[in-house]
Amino acid sequence: MRAFTREGATVASLDVKDELGERVARGASEQGSGKARYYHCDVSNRAEVRRVFAAAVGDLGGLDGLVHAAGIHREGLAEGISDEDWDLVMAVNLKGTFITNQEAFPFLRDNGGGRILNFGSSAGLIPYRNAAHYSASKGAVISWTRTVAHEWGQYGITVNAVAPGIHTPMAEETFERLSAVGGVEGTWAVREAMMALMIPLGGKLGDADRDLAPVLVFLMSEGARFITGQIIPVDGGLAPTR
Repeated sequence: MRAFTREGATVASLDVKDELGERVARGASEQGSGKARYYHCDVSNRAEVRRVFAAAVGDLGGLDGLVHAAGIHREGLAEGISDEDWDLVMAVNLKGTFITNQEAFPFLRDNGGGRILNFGSSAGLIPYRNAAHYSASKGAVISWTRTVAHEWGQYGITVNAVAPGIHTPMAEETFERLSAVGGVEGTWAVREAMMALMIPLGGKLGDADRDLAPVLVFLMSEGARFITGQIIPVDGGLAPTR
């Protein structure tokens, strides 16, 4: 979000963690000439998304694009995934993408076009042990993105997805939990050794501000008006695509 406000954008920020969401929006508003405003929203709830989108678009004075980054990760061996965990991961990662994209669509169509940028994952492109439900959700996000890009191109709407390999608090928490189910050996030294082998550029996860944010800003800009239906890894070479 900070990258967009630094470029002068006015941003509506949605989350379910109110204290964190308010703090992040305030910080982004202090980063440049743009502004950010926080709204509480559960992206898996259609009625709530519709209400919040209408309020946010009214406050913004229109909508030029949507970055849908909401997601959760759960771990478990494939044979042991519970219905509850499956439904939760699909509700946030896949249904959230479906709902937010659909609810953004009429605003973008009526505006003469715009950008939608979803968040995929290398887990949707390559085998991803011990989190098959997460992998399935991201694979579905990728397929959804490619298909609606073709359907909505006639309205001047581009739809792309990034597949980031970026160091975040969620990534750290995920490694910790995966170690408990046998997905990753339980030491940070082993984790770092794995990253060194898997990521050609630098041998580690990327930095959100330096490596991911500039790509997001570009893909939401007029410079990316002729790019659509693409899955763009920002991961140092972890999961190359064609």
